[in-house]
Amino acid sequence: MSDHAHDLLVQVRKATDLRRRLAEEGKDTSEVDEALDGLYRDLGRAVAETELLLPEPPTVTKEAFTSEVPDEEDSGGWYTDERVPSTSGPLFDPADLGEPLMTEIPLPDDLNLPPDPDDTDASDAEERGYAVETVQSMGSRAADPTTSLGIFRYGVATWKGQLDELLDLLRSPFDLDDPTELGVEASRVQWATTDLPHRLEPYPDEIKVALIGLLAARAQFLRTRLDVDVGARLSLDRLQRYRIERSLASVPGLLPTPLPELGSWLVDAEAWWAVFRPPSGAA
Repeated sequence: MSDHAHDLLVQVRKATDLRRRLAEEGKDTSEVDEALDGLYRDLGRAVAETELLLPEPPTVTKEAFTSEVPDEEDSGGWYTDERVPSTSGPLFDPADLGEPLMTEIPLPDDLNLPPDPDDTDASDAEERGYAVETVQSMGSRAADPTTSLGIFRYGVATWKGQLDELLDLLRSPFDLDDPTELGVEASRVQWATTDLPHRLEPYPDEIKVALIGLLAARAQFLRTRLDVDVGARLSLDRLQRYRIERSLASVPGLLPTPLPELGSWLVDAEAWWAVFRPPSGAA
């Protein structure tokens, strides 16, 4: 992350703290919200400029070419008039090899190779033992107060404050039909998927998978709405690489043929967001 992007991130955190204090005091937060939107836009541009900058191709100079030719006198007799007589038939008799040549490497009988994530889709995931968590399955877990999601919803966890702050930074814009708000959403998703090991490491695997599901659904939604979806595809690639490195379950938004569970990626994203929040009226 560049120094400029880091400074913007510090400003976002300060503005978020200020907004929280104003909200707790019952004061108007509209000006802070407007400032946060601008900071998110600037942060998204800074991240994109840093990570999508392509190296310039090497330039060709005149010194790379020469009209000189090798001096035959210095070739050490490399080129001669002697001709090597051609031979017909095989260079050796296969019988000289003794034992038959093995072309396959033997594998131990108890070796259990995991399936390749890139060759797996949702239809045969269960059959091949490749776990895919859906928003519905995670919602069921969140209703159980003994799970990590349930503890976050109804109890107190050591990482609850950090996750609350992250979710506050990830709140979706109110009107995604507005091009400006859509740009803010793209900036937030791209920022959230930057440095995932640092951003998600404090949380249990169940929380990580739910956050990956949320961000993947939002990135897939952006791919359907943006004319240039490079940032969204980059976010999906980061999520996939992090998931594989941590041996986490996959989510619908990261499958080779991604399809929304609930009819649209926007509805899916809202459902993933609801996983982190207790039902209306719950204590």
